[in-house]
Amino acid sequence: MYITGKGICEWCGMEFVKNSPTHIYCSRECFQNAKKETDKFVEDVIFQSSDSKGWKECEFCGRYFKLDHCRSKAIYCSDECREAARRKHDYARKYERRMKGIKLPKPKDEPPPKKTDGFTWDDIRGVFKEYGISSYHKALEILEQRRKEVNENDLQREINA
Repeated sequence: MYITGKGICEWCGMEFVKNSPTHIYCSRECFQNAKKETDKFVEDVIFQSSDSKGWKECEFCGRYFKLDHCRSKAIYCSDECREAARRKHDYARKYERRMKGIKLPKPKDEPPPKKTDGFTWDDIRGVFKEYGISSYHKALEILEQRRKEVNENDLQREINA
């Protein structure tokens, strides 16, 4: 049985009551700070020395981890990083597929407009691309709204001048 005694924290230098002979930090916060510093030191020493064989940088989080015989081809430091990378990759693939699925009307497929209100097909196609829509009527609404905003700004300038 260990008799509690006093010790000095190796991180902050404060005096504390030891609960075991291996107790060297006064709090969990000091322990975590020391661990972060140690990890940084180990990474610096390993990758500045010529003996960096057996260590690899995680492709997701960037931390270094030691390779062993059963994980010689690992690219992630933990299961959490591997899962997070998989989710990120899956999301990117779904987004890419969704964007490929948006079909913009081509000029030959477009019905001849009854009324374009002075807008050209280039204006309408620009709205299709910018907003990712394919509705001719919605594009005309957006262009009309832009025209009103420009007219209001011009009117405001004339009033202020």
